[in-house]
Amino acid sequence: MFNIFQPTQQDVSGNAKSTNAGSALSFRLASSNSDLPAILRLAQAAHEESRLGYIPFNPDKVRRIAKAAFKDQKRRAVMLAEKHDQAKSIGYKFVGGKFC
Repeated sequence: MFNIFQPTQQDVSGNAKSTNAGSALSFRLASSNSDLPAILRLAQAAHEESRLGYIPFNPDKVRRIAKAAFKDQKRRAVMLAEKHDQAKSIGYKFVGGKFC
């Protein structure tokens, strides 16, 4: 079962939090700096498993890309897939440029 939650809710400390505590996998738009640790952890794991894993991972580059997505949510998005409020996977999309 998939649930999509957007926008996210914030807990008392201001951190983004999923509204689903059930067993379903939920997807939400990452939208704040509190999402960065999960984004960095998952991006590094994906990088290490990829065919480009021999290239050193650059967390600053990932952080810049994520922060740009937070600011421009009409063209960019970082999605987090969560289960029991634990980030399990990420996705990134970018739409833009001129195409003929």
